[in-house]
Amino acid sequence: MKIIHKFALLFVFSFMIISCSHKKTEEVASDCIKIELRDSSCDNLISEPQFWHFSPKRLIVLFGYGFNEREYVQDTIAKLENKYGESDNGGLLCSYIFPDSFIKSRRFDTAFYAELTDSEKDVEGVILLGAPDYTNRALGKNIDFWKQEVPYTVVSLFPQDDISGMQGTCDLVIDKTQVSDIAGNLMEEEGVELDYSDIIEKTLDFVLACESSLPLKDKLTLKEYAQIMLPGYSLHAYIDPETGIQFKNHFIIE
Repeated sequence: MKIIHKFALLFVFSFMIISCSHKKTEEVASDCIKIELRDSSCDNLISEPQFWHFSPKRLIVLFGYGFNEREYVQDTIAKLENKYGESDNGGLLCSYIFPDSFIKSRRFDTAFYAELTDSEKDVEGVILLGAPDYTNRALGKNIDFWKQEVPYTVVSLFPQDDISGMQGTCDLVIDKTQVSDIAGNLMEEEGVELDYSDIIEKTLDFVLACESSLPLKDKLTLKEYAQIMLPGYSLHAYIDPETGIQFKNHFIIE
């Protein structure tokens, strides 16, 4: 019996060897795809994650006086697009540089108004940096277009346009601290340094969070909205140097 068991085990073992060797020499069919496995490497993966998400909305940013130098614009837009995405690629940011973006247009205000009301842009908000002359005209036409009910927030940072025009067409206007010389001309106060990159990003985040133009349903004051927009900065109301009038939507940042 032991001999029979030994022959049986030997037969089974021999059969397994033959089967395995047959599998190794089995030919690959002509319609099969040969796959070679290679060692994976993290270097082949995308090194920078994408922070922004695709959106049908558009966040318009105008780079005007004091913010339109080529190197500054390139660096700032690259940083903002990394966070918000570029509009042509499905992101939020829709950037315009004055005057470069409007050279082919005879009038800046007409051209900018056309961009604001472009049916292909579902505008989520507008941020103006160093708004040039006649920006308020474009914004005024935009207000008429929406029949006085603009559905998004407009913020002007450090405008160069007519002050009263900015106050009348923007939800919030933010300016630098200024002093007057002997002749009464306004000048920037020396020694005041602001982190413009931080201010711009905080403003963009605030505008995106707003569901309409200010004030919102929570009925905060415009000063409170401005302080929510720019936490960590000291803000006080702008007072017209000639009339002494204090404007509710215009603030000086320090």
